[in-house]
Amino acid sequence: MSKIVVFGSVNVDYVAQVERLPGPGETIKTDHYEALPGGKGANQALAAARNMGRTSMVGAIGSDGLEAVSLRQLIADGVDVSGVKACDGASGLAMIAVDAKGENQIVVVSGANAIADAGDLPVLTSSDALVTQNEISWPQTALARALAKQAGATVIHNAAPAHAMNAAELANIDILIVNEHELSLAAQAVVEATDGQKAESL
Repeated sequence: MSKIVVFGSVNVDYVAQVERLPGPGETIKTDHYEALPGGKGANQALAAARNMGRTSMVGAIGSDGLEAVSLRQLIADGVDVSGVKACDGASGLAMIAVDAKGENQIVVVSGANAIADAGDLPVLTSSDALVTQNEISWPQTALARALAKQAGATVIHNAAPAHAMNAAELANIDILIVNEHELSLAAQAVVEATDGQKAESL
C-alpha cells in the first residue's frame, strides 16, 4: 500500500491576539494566548491525512515537554509519528502576535527542527510520495529528496520559506509548489545551469 511521508518541521505555535502590533522596543499587553500544534511539515502531514492519505511524519522534537502539544493533532488524525525523534533541548517554536486587522508578527525558533535527519526516513518505494519544505535543514532536505528519487518515489516540494536551489536539486523534484518569488529563484537556477552547459559546449 502506498504511503505519504512528510519530512519537515514540527512546531508549537504560541499565538497572542493583540489590539495592535508593537513597535520597536515597545511592549503590548494582552490577556490571552493559545499554544497550538504547527510547523509547515506537520501541517502538510495533517492535510495529507485529512485527505485520506496513509501518512507518516519524520522530524524532531525537543525534551521540553511540548511534544504533547506539537504532536496531538497529528496523532488524533491518524498520522504515524514514529519517525519523529525526541532529542535534548528545545522544541521548534513560533511566537505569533496577531492584531485586530489580522496582520501578524512571527518569530520562529528552529529548536529540534535543526537536527531533523534524512537518515530517519522509512524505506520508500516507487508507489510512495515524499513531501518536503524549506523549514528545516536545507542540506538534509535535499538529501531526503535525493534518496526518495533514487527509490523511485514521487517527490513533492513546497519551496517555502524561499531558498535558492541548484539545478541538481530541482531535478529531484517531481512537483514544485511555489509563489512568485520562489518561482523566480527556481527559474534562475535553471537559467544558470543552461548557460553553464552552453559555455561547456563552446
